[in-house]
Amino acid sequence: MGLYLTPIDNAHDIALPLSYRRVDIPAHYYASTCFHDFAHLDEALMHTIMHLLHRQNNYFVSGYPPQVLWKANHLELRIPLLA
Repeated sequence: MGLYLTPIDNAHDIALPLSYRRVDIPAHYYASTCFHDFAHLDEALMHTIMHLLHRQNNYFVSGYPPQVLWKANHLELRIPLLA
């Protein structure tokens, strides 16, 4: 969430504060794995990648960076996929 400002000729060199920057994130399919402790991130990543490698489907790891989401009672690892 943030404030969208229209471009102004004299404001191109001024960096907006982080809370007002607009980031466009492309839509992706995700492989998602839930886990409870951040120390288990490497295990969750390995489990998800191994699961993707052994499944015969039309989705492949896209190369975009994985995301970790902090939910109310767990962590969620999302790996972006290409169809």
